[in-house]
Amino acid sequence: MRSHLATLFGHSSTRDYAVAGIVLVVLSVVGVQSFMSFVDSLRQNVRVETAQIQQRTEPVTRSYSVVRSVLDDTVATGSIGIQSNRPVVLDPCTGQVKSK
Repeated sequence: MRSHLATLFGHSSTRDYAVAGIVLVVLSVVGVQSFMSFVDSLRQNVRVETAQIQQRTEPVTRSYSVVRSVLDDTVATGSIGIQSNRPVVLDPCTGQVKSK
């Protein structure tokens, strides 16, 4: 033990590294403790709110139905003749030819 102390106090580089190591350990402990106290203070400031799930109400039964037949459609459909090489543009709302 005396030889270690003699080496520690006899050589300036060994002494400097030992002091730097001790300072580093002390600063690390202080830094970790301050960080943990900061996290604890944040936990106290955070307010946790829990959401309540509302009871689901039964859907209202509706007494109507929509019936539409394809045969009731008034738009005439068919094929475009081969004699016309130009494209036919139809209006999507009315079904009428837009370009003539």
